[in-house]
Order: sequence, then structure tokens, then C-alpha cells
Amino acid sequence: MCPSKRPKILNEIKKERGENFNKDIDELSRKNLGCTLIATFGTEGTRSTILTACRGYRSEDFPDGIDVDTAQYLSSLIPSERGFLWSLNDVVNGNPDKNRKPNKIFINEVNQYPGLLNIMQGIEGLINKRSSHASGVILFDEDPYEFGSFMRTPKGEVITAYDLHMCEACGMTKYDFLVTEVQDKLAEAIKMLQDYGEIESDLTLREVYDKYFHPNVLPIEDDKYWKVIQENSVLNIFQFDSDVGSQAAKKIKPTNIIELSDANGLMRLMTSEKGQESPMEKYIRFKNNIDLW
Repeated sequence: MCPSKRPKILNEIKKERGENFNKDIDELSRKNLGCTLIATFGTEGTRSTILTACRGYRSEDFPDGIDVDTAQYLSSLIPSERGFLWSLNDVVNGNPDKNRKPNKIFINEVNQYPGLLNIMQGIEGLINKRSSHASGVILFDEDPYEFGSFMRTPKGEVITAYDLHMCEACGMTKYDFLVTEVQDKLAEAIKMLQDYGEIESDLTLREVYDKYFHPNVLPIEDDKYWKVIQENSVLNIFQFDSDVGSQAAKKIKPTNIIELSDANGLMRLMTSEKGQESPMEKYIRFKNNIDLW
């Protein structure tokens, strides 16, 4: 669904389902709990752990704590592999299974502040914030309190008090109300085409889509459409807007929907072992060999 329409859609569902609640359910619950967003909990990652520990650190030698620049420097010493930061335990103690050795520079720097490392190790992984799931909701029937409990986000949005897995363990069922920016862009494009007389203005959004934009009516076999995707000269390509997506489209050079779908899947995969050939690289080599043959 369109991101801009999501709040309205969820509110309409809340209203409809709230009318089916038991008579003894209070009005506030009736208006808010029919379709409830699921809670998510953020935790202290490796770098945020360092910054948090430095912000709260105090000692006789450092009565004013550790300044932000030093904290940022310490956090910059954490190694990462394929986009993932090492844990503090791996940084300090190493990890033979992953061929990781202790980071002596980090250890020496942290040891200048007695007790700082203990603070870091004590708070790493702790929950430090709450928010709502990007698309997951729970639909409640007659009594939302039979299985659920609720709270608010810092912005005041009503959410479940449990995360997704706890909700399901308690007997609730999660539904995904997915949003993609392309829906808003498509709807706005249709509106502008109607405003400027390029498309019949008396047609509904659904009628316009079915007549002009549905995959069954688009000339997707035409090479010119695939050429602009291969060259990445389109203003916006769903799922291929990032640098990785652009690179995948240029290297794989999809010529049909199946290949475009494969490219989307391949560019998301990572090798299980450092230094191994990535799935995307294997696919490109395979496709190039087929084309040459």
C-alpha cells in the first residue's frame, strides 16, 4: 500500500474491528486496539555501546567523563566484515572460529580508562529503545486483552507490549501491511497524467492501473525498456535504487522479468565465508558464458 495512505487505512480497520469488541471494552481501547502495530525493541550495538558507556563514564582521573571525540575514535576502531561489526567479545578476546584476533589498539586505548571496558561489556545488547514494526500488526477480535497487552511509543502511538515472537507465543497472529514508496509514486504519476489530460480524468485509480499500467498490458518484451534498466538511466527502479542495485542491473543485464527477479535475489546474498565468490558473481559469469556460447 501507499505509505501516505497507511495511517488512514489502519484507522479504518481499527474503527471497523473495534465495533466488534465486547460491550465491556472501554472506548479508548475500542478506538485503538482493533489493528495494533507490533512493538520492536532496539538494543545497544557495538558502537552505540561504546558511545553510551563513554557518555556516562566518571572516575577520579576523569571527573567530567570522556569527551565525544574520544568516544567516536574508540568506536571507529571496531572492525567490520561484510557490513557487520564485530562484537565486543570478539574485539577483546578474538574468535578462533571466525579467524578473528584481539584488537590490541582498541584494548590499549580503552584500558586508559579504568573500568570502562567492564561498563561496555555490561550494557552491550541491552534494550535501549522501543518503536513499532515497519509493517506488522495484530488484528484483535472481541477482547484484545485476552492475549495482548499494550503500551505507547515515544511518539504516542499505541503498540503491543510484546515483540513479534512473544505475541505469537501468546496466541496472537501477525499480519503484514506492507508499504512501498513505488505505490505513492505510481498513484501521484497517475494523478498528474490525469490533471494534464494525458489519461481520462473520469477513470478511477484502479481503472487507470488496469488499463495502462498492469503487467498484462505493458509491452515488457520491448528491448528498449530493458536497455534503460541495464544502463540504470531510469529515474527510479523499485529495489534497484541503491548502489548495489545499480551495479547488479548493469552487470547482470536482465532481459526479462525472471532475470530481473533473480538479480534482485542475488544482490541481497552474501558469501558465507570471507573471500569466496559471491552468488551474484557466479551468476554473472554463468550468464556471460551462455551469451558467448
